[in-house]
Amino acid sequence: SCFYAAHSVGGAVARPLLLAFPGDGAVAAADPGRAWLLGDWMMVAPVLDQGANEVEVYFPKGTWHSAWSDVREQGGAAGIPVEGPVSVSVQAPVGDVPVYLRAGAVVPMQRPGNTTSQTASQPMSLTVVLPMQGWQPAGGGGGGGGGC
Repeated sequence: SCFYAAHSVGGAVARPLLLAFPGDGAVAAADPGRAWLLGDWMMVAPVLDQGANEVEVYFPKGTWHSAWSDVREQGGAAGIPVEGPVSVSVQAPVGDVPVYLRAGAVVPMQRPGNTTSQTASQPMSLTVVLPMQGWQPAGGGGGGGGGC
């Protein structure tokens, strides 16, 4: 897991895109403090401006899918994954934090409860994020690494 890798070899579980994609010059130009990675596969792009209901998100190289709802690619239809590198303005109503999963991710999901025992009784599921074309093994090409 990411936490084991962080413990055994150092590094961070949550880190800015600039550390994960050092060869991508557009990452530094795209407000480097806004979006960040949780592990190698999950990107969080919060709205930081008061009153805003959309945010400009830079998607680094790879295929990215919304974790919560459909992503609208520039000129594309709802539900189409975003193929980076590209910047896209995404809707982010109050209370919805934009979170994206990179192709190749396998993410366990579980509905929260009000207590840990309620949460433990909820069923778990696995979200498997497939690439648009071909397969690239974990840690290969385009950033991340670190074995998360």
